[in-house]
Amino acid sequence: MKVIRPTIFFAFLLLFQNSGFSQKAPADIILNRHKEFLMNIKEAISIDSILDHYDNDKRKWNNIDYNDSQRAGWKLSEHLNNVLSLSVEYVDPKSKYRKSKQVKSVIDGALQLWVQEKFKNSNWWHNEIGIPMIMRDILTVLKDDLTAAELESYLPIIGQHVVKGTGANLTWSADIGIYYSLFTKNYKKAKEYCQLLQNEVRISDGEGLKPDYSFHQHNARLQMFQYGASFLLTNTRLAWELRETELDYSNDKVNLLADMLLKGWQWMARGVNTVPGTMDRSITRINATKAADVTKYVPLFIDLLPQKKAELLSLNKSQVSGSTFLKGFKYFPYSDMTTYHRKGFSFFLKTISTRTLVTESINKENLKGKLLNSGDHYFVRSGEEYHNLMPVWNWEHLPGVSTFRGASAISKKDFVGSVGNQKSGLNAMDYTIKDSQNSKSFSAKKLWVNFEDYLVCLIGDSKMVNIDTAFTTLDQSRILGDIYINKNVVPQGNYTLKPGEYVYQNKMVYVPFLNESLNLSADNASGSWFEINNSYSDTKITEKVFMPYINHYRGFESSGYIVAYAKNKRVARKIATKNKPEVLANDSLKQVIAFDKKKYFCAFYNASGFQAKGINLSVDRPCLLMLQDGFVYVSDALHKGGLLSIIYNNKILKTELTPDGTTLTIKL
Repeated sequence: MKVIRPTIFFAFLLLFQNSGFSQKAPADIILNRHKEFLMNIKEAISIDSILDHYDNDKRKWNNIDYNDSQRAGWKLSEHLNNVLSLSVEYVDPKSKYRKSKQVKSVIDGALQLWVQEKFKNSNWWHNEIGIPMIMRDILTVLKDDLTAAELESYLPIIGQHVVKGTGANLTWSADIGIYYSLFTKNYKKAKEYCQLLQNEVRISDGEGLKPDYSFHQHNARLQMFQYGASFLLTNTRLAWELRETELDYSNDKVNLLADMLLKGWQWMARGVNTVPGTMDRSITRINATKAADVTKYVPLFIDLLPQKKAELLSLNKSQVSGSTFLKGFKYFPYSDMTTYHRKGFSFFLKTISTRTLVTESINKENLKGKLLNSGDHYFVRSGEEYHNLMPVWNWEHLPGVSTFRGASAISKKDFVGSVGNQKSGLNAMDYTIKDSQNSKSFSAKKLWVNFEDYLVCLIGDSKMVNIDTAFTTLDQSRILGDIYINKNVVPQGNYTLKPGEYVYQNKMVYVPFLNESLNLSADNASGSWFEINNSYSDTKITEKVFMPYINHYRGFESSGYIVAYAKNKRVARKIATKNKPEVLANDSLKQVIAFDKKKYFCAFYNASGFQAKGINLSVDRPCLLMLQDGFVYVSDALHKGGLLSIIYNNKILKTELTPDGTTLTIKL
């Protein structure tokens, strides 16, 4: 039998809002709220299967490897996760397993084995956070069904926690510490941990929540939907559970959490779907691209902040539908991350600079992702484009990355940034990628422009050292529907297109730019999760993968491409043949693109300028600039700040650039 959690949003919201605790002590109030939370978020799990796999004599599950020593996805954690699932059913008034003697016998046996064996992992996180967290939940659910002796026997497992660290690590450990203190009636300690948690809910100059509402952990790494998820969701749950007690969160802390959700979190996803750039190493975990799902927590936010109910319901509607109601361009300067949302698609770009760090590979995770964060970009419509596709990826062909065979790492530089006006924007990157011996390299200036339904990418000032060929991958996604070369459907296979030909798939059109020709690989690809994350199986899986790319050869001067949303083949053809932007410059000093001869997107890598009909513009230092509708938008890609002088048709404009790389607006 499968037990399904409630799925109707407003029924779920009502369950949270009708909780009454006024006649109980604060510890009981908080523990009962946590129990209620756990009961209301239970997942669809086959309880019969859990019971069938349990060996009563060994007090173990025969489908768990008790010799597993993986530092990331430790399989022994499933032993206690099974106990938690059984515990929820045992106390649920609506469950057929309520007060089941068989279920209670399994719970008791499994817990006694854990107490007896004291299972440990070489990764401290499991011992001090992961396992105590699960045991906290088990004891919270079973608290009214345990004897004093049983509680005393199991509490030391929660007591393994050590409150320490920053960001998500501190949030996890202090959260456990609060509940351990409530169980042991050490209210002084509970208040101390609550204060630690609230102190961490702040804008940080190190790890944690940044001024742009992105989230860093393990130094300057964007970890929005891994550590950031734990930070946001744990603190939100605690704010709800501790509300109106002496341990409650202050209003400014709750509002900051809501800002992280509404100004950061939802912009880095389309519905519940996110991309590798927001995840770092955890993108090599199963179902990672769905990690933006926050639907279980929206009712808590509404209860805490009823004045934001309309915004929160809009976010929830977006997540349930898998689409987005956001529209526009947003840059996260502290994380080198850009998102661009349109009705038909969402675009995500992760660059890297001297201010941020390369992706990490620890605990035998992310074993092939050394080129992540090297200007990889993604186009999301339904959310199925990249979902669980990573095991079969060609990791040398990350979408958006310009590289060569055997490249090992991106070289971080200062000149990386963005300028935008919320509706549209650009990113630029002084770009060099090298092999592990630093003997081979490919370098270029790269520009990405988002305008209406377009992404336009320029690659200029290209140099190759000890290599003859390089390549830029436009996409590497799941095949979702028919593939067209020009107006003709083609079967799976490998193709070299003629100059002027384009590809159309999943309502996105891929167009080579500046006399380039496109290559297309559209075929089955195989791999295993184990190859990228040793926590998983080495069973081979096969997917249909769509990968358009451009080859670059020694001596080429300039390259580029367009990827655009096109609702049908007619629109795709129009984009590919007629509605192309104009390239005014693509060299070592500057890259300039014009749309409709009215809107200009510029990256100036040094003091430079450009001329167009009725326009003569120059700048006296490196910067990024947009010229649209009577306004100039500028930012400092070097993130140093200082005075910028612009000459526009003999008119001198001066402004003080900000060192955080944000956009300034000047009216002409």
